[in-house]
Amino acid sequence: MHPKVKKALRWAAAVHGLVLVLALLLVLFVGLTRDLPDGHRVGDCLLRDATGFYCPGCGGTRSLLALLRLDPVTSFLAYPLIPIVCLMALYSDGCILVAILKNDPRPLRLTPPMMYLAVPVLLVLQFILRNLLAQTVGFDPLSQIPAP
Repeated sequence: MHPKVKKALRWAAAVHGLVLVLALLLVLFVGLTRDLPDGHRVGDCLLRDATGFYCPGCGGTRSLLALLRLDPVTSFLAYPLIPIVCLMALYSDGCILVAILKNDPRPLRLTPPMMYLAVPVLLVLQFILRNLLAQTVGFDPLSQIPAP
């Protein structure tokens, strides 16, 4: 196997391993702190409580937990960025697998740079659209998904 392929494989395994550990820690944290003594729950948003607007991260925990329950529709409705990033990771992993099978020495050109630019753009768009639809039209799918 080409050294660059091995390096890319180790890098991808490390990144995805870190993401998996963080996801499991989040699930453990939510499980241990479902109801806090002061009446708040994990997942309560201070910005939402204070202003009535969702923050850019509102729904992330619900989305990840729905994805772990293999419910992609609820995951997308709760926070569209989580399933999109997972699909991007699967695409990158598929490219790595193809590079390994072909013994291609260029596995570092896995993900187009536009995919990395898409994450912050989608984050801002979902923040604006979620609040705009919730405040003007009353369309608020996040309110229909139970808090963790």
